[in-house]
Amino acid sequence: MSITRPDIIVKPNKDNDLIALLNQQTGFDAVAVGTVLRIQNKSDNYVYVQQSDQVTTEFSSGTELKRSWQTETDAAALGVRVSCGGKESTISVEVVNA
Repeated sequence: MSITRPDIIVKPNKDNDLIALLNQQTGFDAVAVGTVLRIQNKSDNYVYVQQSDQVTTEFSSGTELKRSWQTETDAAALGVRVSCGGKESTISVEVVNA
């Protein structure tokens, strides 16, 4: 069963730990590292997804998502980082293997 969570705001030019951001949402079960996530960009700004537990300083690297594009993380991912440049962006996140 998959669960769509409330939208996440991605701060520009910053390392955004998606697992931590999801776990800050109240009223939902915690999301563990290795959980498959389906991420969709809802903004005009590009969003970048990195499947890593390492803090990133490269804010335009990883899987590039244009508006309405989506990607799904691997179950083997040690973490998920999202970034963008210029302005805040909005993503939707679906927890696939909850």
